[in-house]
Amino acid sequence: MKLLLENWRGYLKEAQESNIIYHGVNTTGAFNWDYNYVGLALDRYGPGFYLTTSIKESAKYATSSGQVIKVNNRLSNPLKISLSGTAYNPGGGVPQELRDLLKDDQKLAAILPEEADDSKKAEFIKNVRESGTYGGQLLKYLFKNVYKAEKNPGRAKEFFNKLMKVTGHDGILLNFSNETWVISWDPSKLKILGSAPSEQVKAKMEAAKNPEAIQQLAAKEGMNNEKFQQLQKMAGGGDQEARQALINWRKKVTAFSLKQTSQAADTIDWSGKGA
Repeated sequence: MKLLLENWRGYLKEAQESNIIYHGVNTTGAFNWDYNYVGLALDRYGPGFYLTTSIKESAKYATSSGQVIKVNNRLSNPLKISLSGTAYNPGGGVPQELRDLLKDDQKLAAILPEEADDSKKAEFIKNVRESGTYGGQLLKYLFKNVYKAEKNPGRAKEFFNKLMKVTGHDGILLNFSNETWVISWDPSKLKILGSAPSEQVKAKMEAAKNPEAIQQLAAKEGMNNEKFQQLQKMAGGGDQEARQALINWRKKVTAFSLKQTSQAADTIDWSGKGA
């Protein structure tokens, strides 16, 4: 059973494109979306407000004295990107959708600040294309170096408003194999539903782990280590039926995991001070 449990951990997913998402913070008390904190982290996919469908992952971003914010995602037209890897090991380099976001010179020119004249815009575009900067790195450069929006809420709002107008998107939806990230460019579409102390959330998620129940599911479905290894070997050799059998099994494990996580989340008291 140990091998099965180790493999299953890689397949457990949170709900894809869920309207309920979470945000871990190190503060206590009333919470508001603050532009002063945007653009200060790694932000691999560009600046914005980062949230996740994984309540467990969100809790990792909060200290023991922090809190997890429960949010209703109301983005209407995010740029949707699907990646085969996990959030921390996505693989494949910069997603093509993000590469193409400002690939058009006219769009890149349109996103520059109003004070930039045509000659400055042309020079900027030339330098960007020659440097090979694109995707999240380009968005970060625009935010930090062109708009100088770090810890400058006014300029940050100006940047995101221009970005939304030019691209037609209000954020990014990243579907990984293990969770979905939401990167919002418009915090007005992130409705706070409640909050809970991070330690309470972590305790509930830890209590939700039930390897015995997974073993019972495996026994019910006739999935043991030998069969699992055999299916993996056959699928690796190109057997489509074996590949589909693995996919179906992973879906069942995913559904089971979602049920466990959902039940645990329902027991959390979201009436914290952050709401």
